[in-house]
Amino acid sequence: MDTIRFKRNWIIGLLWLIPLIMQCQREHANIFDPQFPVDSINLDLRIISSDSVVTLSWIPPGQVQYMGFNIYRQSEDSAQFSLLARVDRDQFQFNDLQTQYDKLYRYYLRIQGADSESPRSTIVQTVPGPFRVWILDRWNFYIYYLTYDLRHVIRTQYAVWRPQSMCRDEANQTAVITYPGYHYLELFRLADGTLLSGFDDLKYPFDCVFNAQTRTFWIADSSGGIYALSKDPMDIQQLNNLPRHPLQMIRGGENRFYVLDRKSRSISIFNALGERTGTINRGLNDPYYLAGSDFNLLYILDRQDSLTSNLVQYDPESNQLKEIYHGDNLALVKLSFDHHSLWLAQNNPSNAKILQLSLEGIRLSERKGFKFISDVTPAKNGHLLVADAGAALLFHFGKDKSLVGRFSKAYYPFKVYVE
Repeated sequence: MDTIRFKRNWIIGLLWLIPLIMQCQREHANIFDPQFPVDSINLDLRIISSDSVVTLSWIPPGQVQYMGFNIYRQSEDSAQFSLLARVDRDQFQFNDLQTQYDKLYRYYLRIQGADSESPRSTIVQTVPGPFRVWILDRWNFYIYYLTYDLRHVIRTQYAVWRPQSMCRDEANQTAVITYPGYHYLELFRLADGTLLSGFDDLKYPFDCVFNAQTRTFWIADSSGGIYALSKDPMDIQQLNNLPRHPLQMIRGGENRFYVLDRKSRSISIFNALGERTGTINRGLNDPYYLAGSDFNLLYILDRQDSLTSNLVQYDPESNQLKEIYHGDNLALVKLSFDHHSLWLAQNNPSNAKILQLSLEGIRLSERKGFKFISDVTPAKNGHLLVADAGAALLFHFGKDKSLVGRFSKAYYPFKVYVE
């Protein structure tokens, strides 16, 4: 009988405690309670940067009575966070306009209650800068759009096959991507990735470039010919049935366009209307890579044998070729953004590296430690992006060679573009 009485009293006592336990739980579920048991709350705080603007966005808390949000910021030259702004309860995005290039900024939010704040959100951070970055990934068929510091993915697009080349019309915010293995190219909107049109008219659309004078995209079909894609009306027309096997096309100074034909081992010169005005073939053995921009000189990598290559400078005014550098395993060459130097990628079997040369081929600096360099892209402010496909990494280096950021989600970062 005593045992039965004890069990009954124990059950009654437990039932009496349940409301108290639930009350305690309800009290601790109050995020404004000083005894709230966690240090941070999840508001899905996100961050992107564009030029000098840092944009924060978040989701509202559920089942919480609150007045607004308090935004805290810490810059790299500050020892602690300070209150940056207070926003209303129905505002879930904030633009920080008070930032500087190449400085690290960190942020978190607190929810403002009637009398106190909630614990902080997770901390996010970014480094603002004057450009954004595009990557063509040939392993998992993705196109990535990244912030300046490579910390944040603004957008990811699926590629229909292995992407080969991308060219952009910045003024009209459109771009073309070529897929020679899929016999296809697509025109899409840069702002949101919307497909505007796809084309399967060409056999192997390989490289492309935007012609600002005629407002058309030029496409090199590696099975032969140069084509122009116009948007109004939407149409593809052949400009020239030469060269027979074009694999690279670049825009040079004075509206010249250079097209590398690996089959004939020559370089064709076109004017902005698509008329071929000349050919570079004498003095070259096996040209395989071109570099040029608004600067008038053209730079050519010319293979001498299976290992060694010459870096050749071409002056279109004098129609003269001049060898300025000689080396093994030279992969690609690019002009710096300010046209004051060259960047040369050298894929040695044990240690790939990038060399900085003067315009006349004098070695200025080098950076080692890469596995296999697939692209080098000079950017504003003397910055440089290096795609190391062998290590599945994209690096962003500052003017002082310091690391601004790196990106590791692209398994084969094939080509890199900055806008």
